[in-house]
Amino acid sequence: MKILNRRPVVTVSVCILPVALVLATTGCSEPEPIRVYSIDRQVPEELQSKSRMLGAIIPQQRANWFVKLKGPESAVDTVADQVRQFVATMEFEEELPVLSDLPEDWQQVSPGSGPFAPYAKISIETPEHQLDLTLTQLGRQADWDAGVLANVNRWRGQMGLPSLESKWAGAQPLDADAAEGPTTLWVDLVADENAAGGGMTPPMMTPPMMQPPAATGADSPANPHGSATPGQDGPPAVADSGLHYEAPEGWREGRKGGMRLATLDIGEGDTAVEVTFIRAGGDLRSNVGMWVGQVAGDAEMVDEVVEAGEDITVDGQPAKRLFMAGEGDDAQAIDIVVVESEAGLPLFIKMKGPEAEVRKQQEAMTRLIESIKLKAEE
Repeated sequence: MKILNRRPVVTVSVCILPVALVLATTGCSEPEPIRVYSIDRQVPEELQSKSRMLGAIIPQQRANWFVKLKGPESAVDTVADQVRQFVATMEFEEELPVLSDLPEDWQQVSPGSGPFAPYAKISIETPEHQLDLTLTQLGRQADWDAGVLANVNRWRGQMGLPSLESKWAGAQPLDADAAEGPTTLWVDLVADENAAGGGMTPPMMTPPMMQPPAATGADSPANPHGSATPGQDGPPAVADSGLHYEAPEGWREGRKGGMRLATLDIGEGDTAVEVTFIRAGGDLRSNVGMWVGQVAGDAEMVDEVVEAGEDITVDGQPAKRLFMAGEGDDAQAIDIVVVESEAGLPLFIKMKGPEAEVRKQQEAMTRLIESIKLKAEE
């Protein structure tokens, strides 16, 4: 029994001893110091990746063509001479580029769809990277130098480079002997890959009337109204383009595609007039300069046209209506409405054709504008 009475004492002593040892040990130690490390996140220059962009602006009588290729510098280096030669020898038929005889390893692919889809897209295989070369058609501006400056600076912005105020923003004539006047210009830009962005910047100018051939059919992009038939009269609702309107009597539904939301055709042959609906970017004066260039070619008219513009509203949105025309018996004219947008690109409703016919249709154009209902942008 005595042994049994002592066992609790021994047990308690054994339990207390380790606790005392732990307290003694921890009470004498110093806390672990906090260590702060500085890490240099600057990538050595020799290890930094570079992007390179090749671009060209090719003037034609009624439009400018923009060629662009962008990718890792090492990949672009392997095809730079080939791209330059392609641009220098490019041929046009009826102001459209001939792409039937491309270099080996170049393949024309679908350019996609949407408001800023290019006219053509060419896939180029290199040993380390697939590159895409695009061709885009935009309208001529009356002020060639100003248009080039704006578009080259747009490319520089895509590469993360600052804008330049020098002539053509650093672009060089492809033919060194043709340094004055509209001539093919070559752009070659290199920047850090992290600085070069990949986003799309809205074009500085709206496209001219010429577009690549479009498919036809009830649900094809060429038909803006689904089951409606191109060439049929009637008051359509352009449900898929974000706007509704009533076409005046005798105005026919045309095609859409590329940047065109819809087209209305009036008359035929030499008296044909076309009304197009598009959304595009660019400041008003630059766009007016481009439109004046299409019908008159007189840059001095720009300020006069802007000042004479009429302030109106389209479905409650502020808008400006402008008119411009050339001179002579075969003069062309443009009657255009620019509708401001709070959330996106402005809407351009442009009527273009022989001056006499455009003037005849101005009252009908007014009725069209008054009928437009803009779908709220989400």
